[in-house]
Amino acid sequence: MSRILAIGSSHLASFKLGVNIANKQSQLLPEIDFAGIWETGFGYLKLDGANVLAPDLVPQQNNANNVNLRDIWTISGKKSCPPNLDEYSKILIFASPCKLLPSLYYQRSIPAPISSSTMREILRSNHINHRIFDLINPWQFRISKIVQEICNYAMQKVVFVGAPLPIEGMEDAVIEAIRKELQSNQMLAEIHKNNVHKLRQLSEESFKNIEFPYSFILPPETLLCDMQISTKKHFLSGNMWHTNGEYGLEIIKKLIALSIL
Repeated sequence: MSRILAIGSSHLASFKLGVNIANKQSQLLPEIDFAGIWETGFGYLKLDGANVLAPDLVPQQNNANNVNLRDIWTISGKKSCPPNLDEYSKILIFASPCKLLPSLYYQRSIPAPISSSTMREILRSNHINHRIFDLINPWQFRISKIVQEICNYAMQKVVFVGAPLPIEGMEDAVIEAIRKELQSNQMLAEIHKNNVHKLRQLSEESFKNIEFPYSFILPPETLLCDMQISTKKHFLSGNMWHTNGEYGLEIIKKLIALSIL
């Protein structure tokens, strides 16, 4: 069984575009099924056995067309066919924040030294407390419950990719405040650099250590600003949270290097 499920929110589009580019370049990729829904819709998904299902619901948030979630939640090209996790050898998740997002680790935008053990607990819990941020919508950086459910159910099959970091120069107040701290204080910049180094080590470890409930990748440094808190402008697609197919292609190259694709 070598089929792969790519599941996620609107950030799945960048990966799908990357797959299209790779196919045109005659790169040999395994069979990939895509199942996507917008981020707040993704938060309503639930696991029923091995099936990832959407409720019979028309949410108001980010749903200007009053779409019923159950009607649109399906594997791409397969009408009324929600994904079944047991049918796949790997499950790639493209929703909720990238594990490099500094807001997962810093309170009130102040970088602080974090031990590897603390990072492991943050990564394991899939949690962010949005209440410590003054200028943030409760859902914007949330980690959807379904992510934890999929990780718990599929364990060693999950590879978490998440959303891209926001586009450089277009960040919201939280990321911009962190940038100012890093630019003005060399000690904090060094602390942040060390934290990022630990996170990258943990990402590598997640593919080797069965104690991790899931594997996770981080965006390659070539895609990011010098501080690794945002994505380079070159990869912009639409708004500060979305990236283009070229970004998706670089994620594919990383997954190939890890023998995931």
